[in-house]
Amino acid sequence: MSLIVRLIGILFLAAGIVGLMYTTDLFDGVIATTQASFKMYPMSTDPPELKISDYLKNRIQTVHPDTRIPVIIELTAPTKTVTGKVTGAMAMAQQAEILPSLQAYDFRLQVATHYVANMLAGTVPAKYVEEIAKDPNVKSITFDNYVYVLDESKKIELGNEMYLKLISQSVPLIDAPKVWADGYTGQGVVVIIIDTGVDETHKYLQRDGAPLELEEYSFFSGVSGYVGEHGTHCAGIIASQDDTFKGVAPGIKGYVDIIAISNDGTYISYLIAALDKAYEVAVKYKSIGYGVVSSNSWGIPKEVREDLDNETLYDLRNAAMTLADTCPTVFAAGNEGAEGGIRVPADADRGGNEVITVGAINREGFVPSWSGRGPDEGGNEHNEPDVVAPGVGIVSTLPNNLIGVMSGTSMATPHVAGIIALMLSKNPSLTNREALDALMGTAEDGGLEGFDYSYGAGIVSAYRAVNNIPGGELPLNLPIGPIQIVSIIFTMLGIVMLTRPDDFIRGLGF
Repeated sequence: MSLIVRLIGILFLAAGIVGLMYTTDLFDGVIATTQASFKMYPMSTDPPELKISDYLKNRIQTVHPDTRIPVIIELTAPTKTVTGKVTGAMAMAQQAEILPSLQAYDFRLQVATHYVANMLAGTVPAKYVEEIAKDPNVKSITFDNYVYVLDESKKIELGNEMYLKLISQSVPLIDAPKVWADGYTGQGVVVIIIDTGVDETHKYLQRDGAPLELEEYSFFSGVSGYVGEHGTHCAGIIASQDDTFKGVAPGIKGYVDIIAISNDGTYISYLIAALDKAYEVAVKYKSIGYGVVSSNSWGIPKEVREDLDNETLYDLRNAAMTLADTCPTVFAAGNEGAEGGIRVPADADRGGNEVITVGAINREGFVPSWSGRGPDEGGNEHNEPDVVAPGVGIVSTLPNNLIGVMSGTSMATPHVAGIIALMLSKNPSLTNREALDALMGTAEDGGLEGFDYSYGAGIVSAYRAVNNIPGGELPLNLPIGPIQIVSIIFTMLGIVMLTRPDDFIRGLGF
């Protein structure tokens, strides 16, 4: 009888442990490690010519065989476990296995991603591309284009205090001071800024003598502390500490500076890598109790997209959506007006979720002719932009302790990211979809009645958006629910049945 009880106890204990693991990251970690160890992921059976993109094929045919070509190599292992949890374990294991064989073809690695895509990017002699494509670990190879992704923002450096007084601030236009009065200033929130770099020494981006910058990552070789006017201006809109030119969310914990763009442009792989790093950072800060929002004042315009592979655009959109599934993610609509449409990946959507796309208005509430208009090209949801915010004549920080005026949807985007930071200080567990619904649901209608391709849902209001969401806290990593309760009971029963089977039998009355 005791043996039977012990055997049943083993079953109860196993069921309890599996139940507890299933509701935590541990379960996904075990699955990912097992899949990686035993290569439990698909291999490609496609012939090499189908793996190489048309654009890359054309480039190879026009250069000397020894010419180094920048490529993006996508591998076959998924970045999610069978339960849908994003993990880098399988990607890292596969990359470690294939990298020596790639290096044998003189492949020089520049960046690798593990979460938003299983990608290796670098340069390789043109003559070896087809050989690399023969590897069953390789899913596809595309050309890593160097592209211009910043808005052509107008800038006026200002040093005359009398002139500054003539320029109205943009922050009151979105009702942010009303939210501060209610106690929400962005406290407990981390903002991830993917841009040209932020001058963390700017006096308006310091609090109590210390920079607001929490971390910095750069994808440009040999670049550390890179400072860009564009990124610094966007950061000031979110978090400037100056009493006169205060940012939308001056109380944030701080910002993470991800430098993926130079003043001249960037590689597609750098953008995907930046989104990958943003995902990693977002998960880290959320796990220790902070709300997180990502601000992205960049995107690929239409005239550039015409020279890119569709696979490349898909990968970029998919990477943006993986980040948006983790934290609120805001993108600029772009400055090409109706003719250019919406930039990529501001047009990304997937599974009922979509990145938050922002157009611009001036101080009078009108959309300038250059603000990006829908419909968009990507995904299933073509109604963009989602909302509009101040983006004309915006006063903010510039490097070397300067302030100045810039215009563009690049400037409108951090206004909305700042509003979301205020929302997260009220409810740090707010998802991207919830933030978007609150913004659109409380926006002031503009243009045509209802949604239109110029204003989207309308002009954002920080006060109405924050008051539209319930208060809340980040959920515990191990929430106590029915599955956890049953699993704990099974585990305890299993332990008793294994260690004290006779007492268990007597307790049942036998």
